Amino acid sequence: MKNAYERFGRLVYVRRTEKTATNIRLHLDAFVGQERGKAHLVSVIGGDVEIGAIAAAFGNGDMFTVIDPNGAETLVALGEKPLLFRGSIAVAGRKRPLRHLVACSQESAATSSDGKPRE
Repeated sequence: MKNAYERFGRLVYVRRTEKTATNIRLHLDAFVGQERGKAHLVSVIGGDVEIGAIAAAFGNGDMFTVIDPNGAETLVALGEKPLLFRGSIAVAGRKRPLRHLVACSQESAATSSDGKPRE
């Protein structure tokens, strides 16, 4: 059994434009996806700025890299209009709380518990 911090993966988002470069790394708590580049559920923890930026990237349908605890990398996206849920985690000894973001793909959200699409 690993310590909790060793079970976290990483989420890496890189975007380059003519004038700026964005490079965001977050702790990845949970991930459900497919090998073909499709993510269904992503749960990340980070600071205000990082969570805000990655929420915007998810909303735009941008690709991001998921790195599992063993170091394997996968390039994925959540698709169009993912559902985003934000929260705060108060940690003793920190001035500011951690931010938590859970993102769910539209495809996954539209599926009922028996695996059939909702009508």
